[in-house]
Amino acid sequence: KYTMIVWRNQSRNAPLLPAFLIGWAHGANIFSTMAMCASGSKPTRLSSSSSSNNQGCRRFAGEDFDVPTLSDINCIENRQLEHSANIFFVGKRCKYGFPQAFGFHPVEHKVSSGLFRLSCPLLVKAIDEWEGEGGVREMSDAARSSAEITADFEETNRRIAQIRRSIIDSFPGGMEKVQMHLGEDNSERYLSSGIAGLGLNAGLADVKCLHAHVADHLCRKDGGNRIGQEVLRRLADKRGVNVCGNENCWQQCDVNHNRGPSDWHYLPRKNRQKLKATRRRRKDMDKDLKR
Repeated sequence: KYTMIVWRNQSRNAPLLPAFLIGWAHGANIFSTMAMCASGSKPTRLSSSSSSNNQGCRRFAGEDFDVPTLSDINCIENRQLEHSANIFFVGKRCKYGFPQAFGFHPVEHKVSSGLFRLSCPLLVKAIDEWEGEGGVREMSDAARSSAEITADFEETNRRIAQIRRSIIDSFPGGMEKVQMHLGEDNSERYLSSGIAGLGLNAGLADVKCLHAHVADHLCRKDGGNRIGQEVLRRLADKRGVNVCGNENCWQQCDVNHNRGPSDWHYLPRKNRQKLKATRRRRKDMDKDLKR
């Protein structure tokens, strides 16, 4: 079945482009992660976001990434993050059909070393709690003890640098914008940085942000990032988290659901701080307009 979808061209000067796009499976990493929640008994709610499965893809550094649909953007910005975001592609979906992670454009709006972000409120909450109990230290120790994970960590950083550079090369004036903002020396360090801005020679003394590793894993169709995969496994096996969705988490992500005070909801502290700052700026602007 073919569906007409209107999507934003990432160049600011380009018009909106219509495209006939076919829904298709996300790749091997979906099935490896979905296996963790095969025992779930609650029926899926894919009908609430079935249009999200009809989408195209963009290819960078030899890898395909799914173009976000309008439903994806609406869910991520208005329900998961509760603020606007520079959504360039989306990753794997939960059992209800909502995106669990997305990718930023590294230079379209501002120069940013971050490339992937975890958006699923259930996973964000679970990792926030685990990091608060020493999760980063635990995963750093586990990674150092595994030659396979160490090799994959190095490859992950190389691949992220390649993907970032490929996206920037494809964006008109992208490389010039990087050099203008960072200078020649810092530009090269930025272009060669890996996950969460880590240098290519970064060791495993600190694996940095577990959210970023999981987001990278969920956005990569080949199931890349063994650390992200291991984080999801430990959340499921050791902390009892249904990483594909629990009984009530859909209440936050479903834009067609009228949320009540007792509904499941989680907003990270940094998101709350950003919302407060936005409200303060709007109040200041309103005061200036009334003068």
